[in-house]
Amino acid sequence: MSASESIKEKHKISEDRSRRKNLRIDGLPESDKETWDETKSKVQSLFANKLGLTGIDIERAHRRGSRKDGLSRSVVLNLLRYKDKIKILQESHKLKGTNTYVNEDFSHETVVIRKKLFPEVKTRRLNGENVYVRYDKIIT
Repeated sequence: MSASESIKEKHKISEDRSRRKNLRIDGLPESDKETWDETKSKVQSLFANKLGLTGIDIERAHRRGSRKDGLSRSVVLNLLRYKDKIKILQESHKLKGTNTYVNEDFSHETVVIRKKLFPEVKTRRLNGENVYVRYDKIIT
């Protein structure tokens, strides 16, 4: 591994570590001129009403990207505790069929790696294997 590749890998690891307590929520309706506090309230309401979770301490919740007509932007959620992130991910199956999705927040580099892994995971699952993607690796 060259020095520049090593630096890039360390940067990716550092960025993913800084996002350790982050989640990304897609499909949460957005209102015009929505403030950070309103976004935070919508997220807390989603957790309480759909997931049955209260007492989740949110440090910050904000929309990501620029606004496009008719589309709700993703919410990037920074939690105070990693344990809360795990609770939310464990209960997120309750959102099935709602068009609202909760995912871990990763760096762009990690997202690219994960996208390349998913076709293999899908094939292996169709063949009866119990596999999943954790961070940037396939776990059996």
